[in-house]
Amino acid sequence: MAGMAHGHVLVLDGDKIPALDIVRGLGRAGVSVTAGAPCKDAVAFRSRFARACVTYPDPADAPAAFIEWLEETLRRDRCSLVIPVTDLTVVPISKNLDRLGTLSTLATESFDKMQIVCDKASTLQLARTVGVPAPASVVVRSADDLERRAETLQFPIACKPLSSSVWAPSGFRSFPVFYAFDRRELRAEVLARIDVCPVILQEYTQGIGVGVEVLARNGELLQVFQHRRLHELPLTGGGSTYRMSVPVDRTLREYAARLMGALRWTGVAMIEFKVNDETGAASLMEINGRFWGSLPLSSRAGMCFAKDLYEMLVREKTSAPRPYRSGVRCRRLRDDIEWFKANLSVDPRDPAVLAGFVRPRSIGTLLREAVRMASPAEHYDVQVFWDPVPGAVDLWQTAVEQLRGVKRRIARGAGRLSSRWYRLRRRNVLVQTLPAVEKLLFVCYGNIIRSPFASAYLARRTSGNGSRIETTSAGIYDRQDREADPRAIAAGRGWNIDLSSHRSKPLSEDLIRWADLIFVMDRTNLEEVRKRYPDSAGKLYLLGAIESSDSADVQIPDPYRKDAAAVEAAYRRIVDAIDSVLTHARC
Repeated sequence: MAGMAHGHVLVLDGDKIPALDIVRGLGRAGVSVTAGAPCKDAVAFRSRFARACVTYPDPADAPAAFIEWLEETLRRDRCSLVIPVTDLTVVPISKNLDRLGTLSTLATESFDKMQIVCDKASTLQLARTVGVPAPASVVVRSADDLERRAETLQFPIACKPLSSSVWAPSGFRSFPVFYAFDRRELRAEVLARIDVCPVILQEYTQGIGVGVEVLARNGELLQVFQHRRLHELPLTGGGSTYRMSVPVDRTLREYAARLMGALRWTGVAMIEFKVNDETGAASLMEINGRFWGSLPLSSRAGMCFAKDLYEMLVREKTSAPRPYRSGVRCRRLRDDIEWFKANLSVDPRDPAVLAGFVRPRSIGTLLREAVRMASPAEHYDVQVFWDPVPGAVDLWQTAVEQLRGVKRRIARGAGRLSSRWYRLRRRNVLVQTLPAVEKLLFVCYGNIIRSPFASAYLARRTSGNGSRIETTSAGIYDRQDREADPRAIAAGRGWNIDLSSHRSKPLSEDLIRWADLIFVMDRTNLEEVRKRYPDSAGKLYLLGAIESSDSADVQIPDPYRKDAAAVEAAYRRIVDAIDSVLTHARC
């Protein structure tokens, strides 16, 4: 990559679309821009307005190394302004303002102020102080908190991490919002997250997502823009994939002014509200103390927050409030395609649909919305004719991604056929075998997530009822005494299972001989056990074969490289299968 030239503005997080928009906005204004990113194929690197490109240590894995790189870079190369774009760079830089602030102007607020806007409880306290409406909320920091405090809220409940971005010992973690519709679901989801980050619980707020974006100086609003979300992903509420510029609402502007004024904020921010269409009542959701994901919409509508920020911080000039066009629509193509696909697969029995905050759309409605994509009046986050390369590459990557999706669906279809055939051949034999089983062995790859939970859940279900069944677990991986995965420990609590004392053990010939029946989790486990212990074939089964759903994949995939939600999903399937085992075993 080309080195950074003197006097450039350094825009970080160049792998994110808002950074591309900043590079474009500054470049069109004649400002020399260097794009930085933790990877070599960042979208901003392809812009003709990026005069230089640099890579840096990924702050998700190594925040200290990132700060060292930035300090060394700023000492070596004169840089007029550094613009961090996401929490990954904003938070580490704000923590090191004293260290870095003498080397360049940094477009972020102090860490004290960032803590207020990043911590949702602090944000809500600020809102109450200045008279900005916000939903009823409680903070849960432990299992005891959950039992005591959840009683004050009504379902459905929005479960949000207290901080949207967390550096845990295992690295950077970002948790999505989750909606719980009953107490069991609430407990399982909260306990799966609480070891990493406290959770804030809020009663669900009905309404449309509205963002008020500002540039402020010492709390005074210099530029104000407003948008309304048209499409969100996930459908229950998340990032916008399609939005529209709307006139600034006087009430929402006043709320934003109160919040920014109380903070004496300098820089950009996005204040997110939910607004009830029927009553017009607004409720504060959060404050993003940085550039926001839908930034390209404001640029297409006539704003230029990046240029105005540069003028304020570097040239100490204040631009007059910019007028902008209302009714401008802009979409993030790749994500919006996923929004259409999600709508096509909406289940009318889904609790989110029944609760009324996911609205099923007819095929005709979706087709009319899809046709709009071809309108010359439509705008796109990445695709623009005056900087074509990033958009062309994004189109190509989107097409490749969709093709891979088709291949995955074909593979899943083949997997379902294979699962049905396996159940047809093996389930009846298994059901006939279970009444005579006394020793049951569960096997997965590492013996730190799936199999220990299966064994512990079976033991809990049979404890104290006179059952003759003994159970244990093991792993194909030849490592002993590993602790259970932290996500497994957290998820297990949702079923009153304590895996904190579990230690892994490798599968052995002795265990194979001991077991009357062996359950494995996926076909890789199945083939490996068969290969190592050919005599086990007659008592070896996939646990998914006995699940209550005949349509489910017979495999329970390894969630090791996935998130806490995947662990929770695997545990739900394991619980279903073991409940079925106990039914047929007559325990």
